[in-house]
Amino acid sequence: MTWSADNQTAYRLERHFNGWRVLVQRSVPEVHAAVVAALKDLELKPITDQADKLSATVDGIFADNMDFEVRLEGMAPKLTRITIKCGVLGDEARSKLLFRAVEKHL
Repeated sequence: MTWSADNQTAYRLERHFNGWRVLVQRSVPEVHAAVVAALKDLELKPITDQADKLSATVDGIFADNMDFEVRLEGMAPKLTRITIKCGVLGDEARSKLLFRAVEKHL
């Protein structure tokens, strides 16, 4: 469980195979824009950046060659499931850092 910066919203990150999932109450385009802005903040360059109104995929590589992938799936008009995978086993610390960077732009 992680709280937003304003302590108004709690997000529940759940382990899912080799990644982490969380639901946010925003549309896919809004969350995609937040992901792209977060990557700029972290000075990460996406390799793949594909998005439509129902889903999105953004992936890239950290400076130490660990890969990352952020997948967005629209669950309802204002509900998006984010899946974050970092490395082969789903590095928890980096996944949480990525989500916190995204959360700042939501």
